[in-house]
Amino acid sequence: MKKIFFAIFPSILVTAFAWTISNILIKPEEAKNIISVNPVPMKKEKAQEPPIQNISQEFSLGEKQAKKCKACHSLKKDKKIKIGPPLWSIVGAKKARTTNFKYSEKLQNLDGIWNEEELSKFIKAPNQYIPKTKMLFKGIKNDEDRKNLIIFLKTLTDESNKN
Repeated sequence: MKKIFFAIFPSILVTAFAWTISNILIKPEEAKNIISVNPVPMKKEKAQEPPIQNISQEFSLGEKQAKKCKACHSLKKDKKIKIGPPLWSIVGAKKARTTNFKYSEKLQNLDGIWNEEELSKFIKAPNQYIPKTKMLFKGIKNDEDRKNLIIFLKTLTDESNKN
């Protein structure tokens, strides 16, 4: 019994001493004010692929929006020039890429590519994006309609033939 007492008593004594000293050095009520807990950001989960049905619906809605473009632009692989330049492989293409089309001066001087964001800005309000553009189309104000149109335009591509 003495062995148990001499084994347990010193550990209780050391624990009590450590607890007392820590409370003297750092008062628990003050510690609440100085300790700030920043939440640890959770790992972002990979975005789930949208269901195929939604992609198909967005494509169909985009194809419907593209009818507005067909009056002035070719959507075919032949890249025929109509009133405006062809839109085949436009997503990811260099701006003012069609060499035998006479672009407005401001558009001709634009650098960069037609990524989804740039296309969306242009399609929303062509004359605001490029003042005095030759494109007379007023634009597509609805965000969903523009998104669906760009989804459709992304399908008009020959990956080996990006200009």
